[in-house]
Amino acid sequence: MAIYHLSGQIISRSGSDGNTRSSVACAAYRSGERLFDERSQETKYYTRSIEPVTKILAPGKSPSWVFDREKLWNAVEKVEKRYDAQLAREFNIALPNELNTKEQEKLAYEFCQKAFVDKGMVADICIHNDKEDNSHFHVMLTIRPFKENGDWGAKAKKEYILDKDNKKIKLKSGQYKSRKIESTDWNKKETMQLWRKQWEVITNKALKNNGINEVITCESNKNLGNEKLATIHEGYIARDISNKGRESEKVNKNKVINEYNNTIIDLGKYKEEKKSHDNYKKFYRNFSPKEKGILKNATKELKIFINYENVNNRIDQLKKWEKSLRFKDESIDKTNKLNRVDKEEKILEEAISILETESNRFLHLNYSNLDLNKLDIDEKIEIVNTTVDNKKILNTDEILLLKDKVKEDSLEKSLNNIFNNNTRFTKSVTEDIKHIEKVFNGLVKKYNIDFSKPETAKNVPNKILDNIEKMVNRKADLKSSLKIINNIYDIKLDKMYPEWESRVNLKLEEKELFIMSKEYFGKTLMPEDFKNVTCKYNSLQQEEILNILDINNNEKLKEKYPDFKTNEVYKNMFYMECYSNEKLNEVSKILVENYFNKDNFMKDFKVSEKGPINEKSNPSIKNHVQSNSKSLLFDVISTLINEIDQRFQEGKFENDRQKKKSQKKKLQNQKKRRQEPSL
Repeated sequence: MAIYHLSGQIISRSGSDGNTRSSVACAAYRSGERLFDERSQETKYYTRSIEPVTKILAPGKSPSWVFDREKLWNAVEKVEKRYDAQLAREFNIALPNELNTKEQEKLAYEFCQKAFVDKGMVADICIHNDKEDNSHFHVMLTIRPFKENGDWGAKAKKEYILDKDNKKIKLKSGQYKSRKIESTDWNKKETMQLWRKQWEVITNKALKNNGINEVITCESNKNLGNEKLATIHEGYIARDISNKGRESEKVNKNKVINEYNNTIIDLGKYKEEKKSHDNYKKFYRNFSPKEKGILKNATKELKIFINYENVNNRIDQLKKWEKSLRFKDESIDKTNKLNRVDKEEKILEEAISILETESNRFLHLNYSNLDLNKLDIDEKIEIVNTTVDNKKILNTDEILLLKDKVKEDSLEKSLNNIFNNNTRFTKSVTEDIKHIEKVFNGLVKKYNIDFSKPETAKNVPNKILDNIEKMVNRKADLKSSLKIINNIYDIKLDKMYPEWESRVNLKLEEKELFIMSKEYFGKTLMPEDFKNVTCKYNSLQQEEILNILDINNNEKLKEKYPDFKTNEVYKNMFYMECYSNEKLNEVSKILVENYFNKDNFMKDFKVSEKGPINEKSNPSIKNHVQSNSKSLLFDVISTLINEIDQRFQEGKFENDRQKKKSQKKKLQNQKKRRQEPSL
């Protein structure tokens, strides 16, 4: 169940144990990073089995160097001169285990932004997930505010106390009576209470949004009427002392408190909680002790949290690393690195095997009717993860949607590997293939290479041969990418138009037009949209966007129109909208003509100006899909739909005709055989 834990402390240069503390050392310990402490001239580093997730958030007026952890805390050390100076404020906050890692990160960042950063503090956040069911984060906060110019501000200012004549009051020491005025309210008790309440509200909202029927409260046990005592935060040092067999006052105190709390738990409540827990428990991952041991060792060896996504990402990294090593000259270093790759691959293979085995057990227990032989490992893992996250058994429709998602994600990943995570479209890929073929044929002709005769390549420079090999491989990748894009579009179109049979006749470029039209308008185009066409941008917006595109100011475009995509397909749709707008000023019309060639576009899609209207169109699109809206984009799409429908009907007619012809011939042959005399 979700728990509330939020404890805070002030990190001072003079610690409670009498030793000098460093904010750089504290930041290094919490982040797992290697940081150089300029004050002590020492490098601070503390190893962690699982690398924390870290992020620095800062107010707008902060200088850019605050996002460098080493520079930030060294700057704090430098500005604080006193031997007992307060260096940072820190909170240790428990994260709900009911949320997945991404949701936990989002929750931590949202809270720190609203509670601390919006008040003027720099927040250094470190999320720790190195222990099961103990997700939490540390946030170190700057104590000094920043001035408008980016310099450190004062923590407080001195205010002199005046007498009735408005004169300073002189003390026996010779000093004047004064008081300290805090420059912020960060040290106030009320502010602390506000932060505690904010964490409660933001966490409960996150739990509710993720369908989790759990809440936390910042109220103390006393205020809640609960006789249980609150435990104290132990910390790493106290636990380490205890683990080594030595006495720790904090750990011993918590043991006594826990023993007391256990005696006052109502039996009925205990039984109710146990029942709830037992129902809840089946939706947790269940590894055997041996499997846990192997995965724990894998975590230590690989320095990553072992889950299916992280393991696959590491495998991809190793493949790229190994590929780059193969081209290097032989050396001891190369051999050692290849051996390391081989070792990690074996560890990862074993981890994947365990993850699949555990998933099979989970699915066998909770989905007895599911045929596991028909599921690949990606699908199994996704079903298990979704079940665990949602804490409920999925129905058939939900499983089918997940399978489609897994397939689409897998295709997208393959596509990203080919294009290094850049978005590419059919036309540009096709043009790249043509360019490669042109260069390839030019080199073959220039050097008289005949690939059926290897001797013709003997006198060709190695550099040229390497280029030819790269071009062959790249062309293969690009052709493969077109097949992947086609499969992705098929999945998307199946969801967009489940009843439109004719879509099987769409060519790749045509599929892309429908997919991008949904992205452009934010919805799937349906028959009613063609009757009442509404352009996405009005005339004034069109003119403004055209001017911004003309000067190629992407920053301004993103600022004013954040949803506007700068890829060629999206821009062509925009130009088509503008093309049909007679209200545009003359300058804008010229800009449209300069950047958009209507004839070439129509040629690409091989549609006529007025396509035939098919009376037997599929009911999901319907025969009234025609546009007289003076919108070139809608005209093209509506014409394309009608032509595709006709193409489908013609293909269907031809298939029926061929089928009837085949059946007639079969009957004739049977009749002929019956008429032949038997021997």
